Amino acid sequence: MLRLWRKLWRLLTLPVHKAKTTANEVVDACAPKRQRAAIIIIEQQRILLMRRIKPGKDYYVLPGGTVKPGETVAMACVREAEEETGLHVWLGDQLCALEGRRRIEYVFLARRHCGTVQLGGPELCRMQPDNQYLLEWLNQEQLRRAKLKPKSLLPYCLAALQQTDVHGSACQPDGG
Repeated sequence: MLRLWRKLWRLLTLPVHKAKTTANEVVDACAPKRQRAAIIIIEQQRILLMRRIKPGKDYYVLPGGTVKPGETVAMACVREAEEETGLHVWLGDQLCALEGRRRIEYVFLARRHCGTVQLGGPELCRMQPDNQYLLEWLNQEQLRRAKLKPKSLLPYCLAALQQTDVHGSACQPDGG
């Protein structure tokens, strides 16, 4: 009977579904994935991207960020777009939800936007010579050559560029 209790105790005190993913990192397989809201903003057949330059790294991401507690992904998308780019956006459709190892990225298309593109938020505060955040407009050819993260975003961004007419920057939703 004592052996049975010991076995039961060992089972009950085992770590909860921890899976080793790399040599230095242990991730709880049951932990919820972080959620990131991102937005595709197009103007004059160019897409707005955040270029990240760090030692040994140079890549692009869509403007966006982490969904805060109590926020919907749509709310986070609008907030992050304004914080990072200075633009007011009106959301269009959600284009996709890309699931990675540690997070899910929800991508929306901006139906309209207005304002002046200007880096802001935490990105502006963290800007250093060895940690840069740059907002850049890329056309279709530049986008194809850019190192976009995650890579699986590329077809969605290219499709959005191909299907979207030239958008003005009028501060009115849907042609008002």
